Amino acid sequence: MLRGGYGIYYGIPQMQTWYPATGLGTPFTLTKSFTAPTPGSNGITTNPYLLGATAFGTTGTQTLNSVSIYSANPKIRTLYTQQYSFGIQHNFPKVALVEVNYQGSRTIHNVSTQNINLPTLATRTANPSSTVNALRPYNSVGSLSRWAGVSYYSDGFSSNYNSLLLRAERRLKSGLNFQTYLVWSKSLEVSSLQNPSEFASNYGPSSFDQKLRSVTTGQYDLPLGRGHRWLGNLNPIANAIVNNWQAATIVTFQSGRPVSTSTTDSLASYTGTSDRAFVVAGANPNAAKDGNTGLKTHTWKNWFNTAAYRSNDPSNGTNYTKYSATGYTFNYGTASYNSVRGPGLQDVDITLIKRVRFANQQSVEFRADTFNVLNHPNFNNPSAAYGGSTGTGIMQGTTAAITSTVNASVPTATGGPRLFQFALRYAF
Repeated sequence: MLRGGYGIYYGIPQMQTWYPATGLGTPFTLTKSFTAPTPGSNGITTNPYLLGATAFGTTGTQTLNSVSIYSANPKIRTLYTQQYSFGIQHNFPKVALVEVNYQGSRTIHNVSTQNINLPTLATRTANPSSTVNALRPYNSVGSLSRWAGVSYYSDGFSSNYNSLLLRAERRLKSGLNFQTYLVWSKSLEVSSLQNPSEFASNYGPSSFDQKLRSVTTGQYDLPLGRGHRWLGNLNPIANAIVNNWQAATIVTFQSGRPVSTSTTDSLASYTGTSDRAFVVAGANPNAAKDGNTGLKTHTWKNWFNTAAYRSNDPSNGTNYTKYSATGYTFNYGTASYNSVRGPGLQDVDITLIKRVRFANQQSVEFRADTFNVLNHPNFNNPSAAYGGSTGTGIMQGTTAAITSTVNASVPTATGGPRLFQFALRYAF
């Protein structure tokens, strides 16, 4: 059997939920806080709009320095998503029902925010001692005032997803049924702009991307008691105890999700943005041994090779701080978006079910569930943060370290710690 499909779906940018300015119908909005004047001896606060020495300054006005603006593209284009699939299914007698599917999608003109009021790299390098505010391209509100960031609602973002799905299903007369899925996929997107004027360097795996995921479910009616293969000659009481038991399992394996490196070093983060770290030439982030700590990698203490990255441009040599020496280099981080892969997940759940049926469609069901029966630890992503003013920016005990496990607060979720659960249900 062959199957295929294609669809195109249009979306509307959620302008009202992005910022109140759009809900008010204004082209942009700004906010500024003012400090109320001190109450007089009578305990009454004077009107700041009437007196000279007020919250607005001695002249009755206040300079609007570092004002943040929120605005939207007036010609924003309609976002749309294309979805497409093609698959083949065939039943192999006495073997299994097998299905192979390709599924994909792409989203165009996706919307998000970019800061369009940052100085270019060339401008910042040519004026190393100037403040960021002084170098912004949209700088002047008036003769005494300056803009800060301009958050621009843009339609320049995109994403795509491609996957191959294999499915096999088998139902046996003995009461054994199983179904298994294997998904090989890739989700890519433009996200988290460190250079707001350049989208290509911000293209990489989505935060939820998983290259491989396998889920196998099985169900088996235990052949115990009268009419079954084992213990078929029991007395009625013993038969009522051992009959109508069912065992089920869910086995899940999946590869890790990506995480981006980051740096707070002033040589990289001169714009106030959260920049990515810098790649060290010739160093492999997946090396078996960490080049800085000497520890074995892919452990919760040291997940990746921290020597593969550093907090600022390698051309700065041993100069790690903005004002520690002359000739320092400003630059955007060279590590790609979501370049580090975190740990995968392994989980085995087992269930035992006992059903007792009565007349008039009444029944009692006893259920015993064991989540993560092997109690395998499933870790969250490591920290990939660099920063500080010494060394390569590695933060001991933080960079490459894993500090939490998956679904620790929701034990019954996939990957949580081992948990036993018992339930009794009466149906009528």
